Amino acid sequence: MPMLRRFLAPSLAIACVLAPSVASARSAHRPTATIEGAIPLYFAPRPAADGSGRVIPGQSTAPVIIEFLSAPTQADLDLLRQHGAVLSLNDDGMPIVRSTFVLADVAASALEPLSKLPNVRRIALDGAPFQPPRPLDYTAAQIQAMDVWRAGPDGLGFTGAGITICDIDSGVDVFHPMFFRADGGALDWVDVDGNGIFSPGIDGIDPDGDGQADVLRVLNTVITTFYDKDPQFGSDDPAYQLGMDWLYADRNGSGAREFGPSAGFTEADPTFGEPLYVPDDVNRNGVLDEGEKLVALGSSKIKAVRFDNKTYQRGKNLIMLPITQDFDHGTGASGVLLGGHRGLTNLVGIAPDAELVMVTQSSGGEEVKATNFCLNQGARVVLHEYAPWVGYPLDGSSPMEQLIDESSAQGVSHINPAGNLSTSDKLYKRSVPAGQQTIVPIEAPKNSPYAPFRFIGVSLLWRDVMRNLTLQFKDPTGFQMELPNAPGAVYTDWHDGLEIYAERTDSSRGTSRVDIYVFGQNANPPPIPAGTWTITVNDPAPPGAPDLALIGYVMDDMSGWGKGIFFPEHASEDHLIGHPGTADHGLAVAAYVGHGFLFGSPGERAPYSGRGYRIDGKKILAISAPDDPITAGFREGEQASGLIYGGTSGASPHVAGAAALLLQAHPDWTGADVHEAIRNGALVDEHVGQAPNDDFGYGKLRIHRSLFGQDPPAGSDPRISIDPVTAYAGVEVSIPIDVSDMDEPATSLVLDADLEYDGTYDQRLVGPSLRLTYTDLGRRILKLRVLDSTGRDATALAIVDVVDKPLDPPAVIVAGGGGCSQSGGSNEYWPIALLGLMATRRGRGRGRQ
Repeated sequence: MPMLRRFLAPSLAIACVLAPSVASARSAHRPTATIEGAIPLYFAPRPAADGSGRVIPGQSTAPVIIEFLSAPTQADLDLLRQHGAVLSLNDDGMPIVRSTFVLADVAASALEPLSKLPNVRRIALDGAPFQPPRPLDYTAAQIQAMDVWRAGPDGLGFTGAGITICDIDSGVDVFHPMFFRADGGALDWVDVDGNGIFSPGIDGIDPDGDGQADVLRVLNTVITTFYDKDPQFGSDDPAYQLGMDWLYADRNGSGAREFGPSAGFTEADPTFGEPLYVPDDVNRNGVLDEGEKLVALGSSKIKAVRFDNKTYQRGKNLIMLPITQDFDHGTGASGVLLGGHRGLTNLVGIAPDAELVMVTQSSGGEEVKATNFCLNQGARVVLHEYAPWVGYPLDGSSPMEQLIDESSAQGVSHINPAGNLSTSDKLYKRSVPAGQQTIVPIEAPKNSPYAPFRFIGVSLLWRDVMRNLTLQFKDPTGFQMELPNAPGAVYTDWHDGLEIYAERTDSSRGTSRVDIYVFGQNANPPPIPAGTWTITVNDPAPPGAPDLALIGYVMDDMSGWGKGIFFPEHASEDHLIGHPGTADHGLAVAAYVGHGFLFGSPGERAPYSGRGYRIDGKKILAISAPDDPITAGFREGEQASGLIYGGTSGASPHVAGAAALLLQAHPDWTGADVHEAIRNGALVDEHVGQAPNDDFGYGKLRIHRSLFGQDPPAGSDPRISIDPVTAYAGVEVSIPIDVSDMDEPATSLVLDADLEYDGTYDQRLVGPSLRLTYTDLGRRILKLRVLDSTGRDATALAIVDVVDKPLDPPAVIVAGGGGCSQSGGSNEYWPIALLGLMATRRGRGRGRQ
């Protein structure tokens, strides 16, 4: 029995299958404007395509982009409102208007009236109806971030200060310690057991000086991966590891850290809970010695979070953000971007002094709206942590790609992961002679580890809008139907509880695309038939016409980036860069193996990494960055989890952080300037080969080369040693300081003194000594820093005991914080060296407690 179907050409025609609210969107009317992007599917329950197995509920309204023939006037906006559009607003209450685009939310019943309005050219879904998967230390040192941190005047380099980075992602855990600044002051700790070494769970802190010390307990950082929850590197050892774990003041004696509104804390409370501290390990020996202080964490690095169209702002209601397990991806990216505390923790993001804006939409889509929010928040860097491949022209013509190009010229750097499609066989490419029939097979394997599948999505693209190919789609049961061969859509029953939506669109850059979605529309969708699906393509072009390159992409609901439903023939690796990395002026990022924690050998191309070039032939892959950093994570019931973060998701935040450092150094740069500097500074090694190429782009990210045109100078860290001294009240005392450097004379070294040891270096010394006069008796502790010409540093404490009369003979006062510091950067590595982590966990760290 032939199947009843209706086509929408060139605007809207959709067969009735769903609720009455959608029926008006399925008429055969031919309005002036085209309606594109599978908008009706947004109103229907549908499987997510991110491998989670969840079903996205149907929405009452859909986020759309309404494009006008010319810039919309106030009268145009008034007509939109009159015909049912709810205009999306900026924070200032004004409608979001970009060039000829207006963002709005519309009900199904409003689509047809809106499409008939004068000056309206097109109405398209903002994003895609099926939510795809997000792309999934050494790495900061490797890409030269640490060198740039200390490469500015007087060793005070570029750390992202003053730059806002926006991440369009899954969300961020605003309570994670990595996202609070170390700006709460330096405080003495109370040696309750009197052993001269800090003992967690026994020793404490008395910030109000009332003699009642709050016990400090360990907030353990347990490191896992996305793929399982088994602790890595012995990180579940409860013994305290300085630089990795956190300390909190157990003020109520509960044995657990209380935080958040449910525990009675407010936006005004530092760290949104019981106080958090990190040790200032001045001599960098891995122990909090007597005299060394604790630094209190305080304000949030997170400026704002936009979650499901509600804004949570620092200083207003950020503490009220609801946290879900979905936030683990965005939390990981944020940690790579700016997490941690330089000089205090082992895990430090690329731009640790930048500010973060996060945008997430749990139902997917709203890409343009999200990017608009980023821009309105003053973001100079936007990280698009998504890279879908089905449902987009992938030629630089979409509204999202145009917004990237427009804002890049205005000083915004857009960073785009290429995605993780390599080796998945989800890309088909075949050149066929004109006038011939081509059969494109698609395999939904019954025995796949991802089976059964509840959804199949296919995009078939070709670069000739005048070639109106005739397409037939058939499933493994033999059921088939004809698809649109001109701009338009069909939406109707398939069989056995399944629906089909198919749409033909032509882009402004000459790409024809047919999107096909088959799925069930209920809370427990039935599986699609397993076996071989086919698209039969008939080309009406006469013999002698140019050959036609057919490009196909496929996705399903379970395999994510893996090999689930795939093309068994003519699988290609030519065009694996996802949207919106295909923009003209975005920066597409590939991944190479960083540590090798997950797989592969360090330095080689990550085998999953997106590669290739745009479907119109443009070379758009810009740079490669390391994957698998250790970063912040989120797991229910934990406050400070760690994560080995893989994929181009792990690589791209390195590049976004690098862009922030470059923009801090050059505030007047455009996005194009940043991207050119990143390309020009790229490392080409034996793994990269001849560059640029389709695997690494221009090479591997190296920030110092991008900023200064050369690698950082070689050299060792300076050394500093200060013996404790006794001073007499009212008499000037000279504190001798011993400094040296293997690479340069001591006279070229620079010394700074933090006279109150409060975290601020307030005096630049003129030589290797410090002269002070104290009138009050007691012990004084100062912190001194030595810098060499490369910005490498070392620190030490000066202990001064002030007495009221001479001692005969002078007493030797032993001070625990003095001595020699050799390493100027060991606890700034991002992340830590694996060997050091394991040694501390398994040996000396446990013995010191």
